[in-house]
Amino acid sequence: MPVDHRALSSSLGGLLRAVDLPVTTGSAALVGHLNGVLEAAQDVLQIDATGLMLLDEDQHLRLVGVSGPAAETLERGQLEQGQGPGIDCVARNTTVEVGDLGGAGAYAGLWEWLTAHAGDGHPARSVLSAPVRVAGAVVGTLNALRTGPQPWTADDIAAAEAYSGIIGVLLRLQSGSGGGPLRPGRPPEPAGGR
Repeated sequence: MPVDHRALSSSLGGLLRAVDLPVTTGSAALVGHLNGVLEAAQDVLQIDATGLMLLDEDQHLRLVGVSGPAAETLERGQLEQGQGPGIDCVARNTTVEVGDLGGAGAYAGLWEWLTAHAGDGHPARSVLSAPVRVAGAVVGTLNALRTGPQPWTADDIAAAEAYSGIIGVLLRLQSGSGGGPLRPGRPPEPAGGR
C-alpha cells in the first residue's frame, strides 16, 4: 500500500513534539523515543517490522531496538554474518533497498542464515535500510522490512529516511545535553559487491 502522506506528517510531528529536553544517555526517555520512532515507522510504512542498529565507540554496529521478531532475527543475522543491507547502508552512507533477499546474490549467506533461524515465523524478505546521521556523519541504520518479497517505492524510501532523520535528531539532542558526544568514525566495509 502507498504511504499515507498525512499520516506520515502527523507521525513525524508527533514524535518531535514528544521530545523532552534534556535527553540524557541511557535515559528511559531516549529509549522510549527511539522505540516510538520504530513503532511509528512500522505503522506508517505498513510493514512487518523495523530495527535499529547504531555504531558503538569501537565502530561496531550494535542492535539497539526492534519492533518485532523478524527484525530481531534480521539484525542478529546481519551482525553474525557481517553482511546485509544495514551493513552496506552504514558502510556506504546511503539508503539500500532490497526487494527480495532470497534472490539477492550479494546477500546469499544472510538469506541462508535467516531461513535457518526464522523459527516458526517468516524471515525478512524485503529490506529497506536508511542511514542514521548525526552532524552529517553516519552513526547507524534504520531497517524496515517485510516478510514477503516486494519492491520499495520512492514514498517508502522518503518515509524511512524521514524516520532515520528523527532518530538522528534524538541522538544529536542526547549528545548535546551532557550525555556525551557520539563518535562517528570510519564505518565497516560493505559486504559483497552490492
